[in-house]
Amino acid sequence: MRPKLGVLLALAIVGGILPDPSALAILLAALSSGRVLLGLASVVVFSLGFAATLLVVGVVAAQVGQKILDWLSSIWAMRTQIATTLLILGMGVVLTVKAAYQVMGLAG
Repeated sequence: MRPKLGVLLALAIVGGILPDPSALAILLAALSSGRVLLGLASVVVFSLGFAATLLVVGVVAAQVGQKILDWLSSIWAMRTQIATTLLILGMGVVLTVKAAYQVMGLAG
């Protein structure tokens, strides 16, 4: 889990550092009204929130992904795959038989 967490932290840091158009618009609006500190504080808070969101979404996605991989390696996933394969084959046979009867009806 440590390498994944390191990647997620790097993603959060990079995502928080990258200039966002909305954050730049807030900063420019604050600069134009003469409130430089308010603009800088808003951008810092905006970037920290974005980084935290990226980190949380990444951790949740990693946990959910691991649970899905565990389920896919279980016997139930194998049974589900076999059942859907048999269902598709059965429907193919039914449709083929119906089509054959229709072709025989048109020819005869």
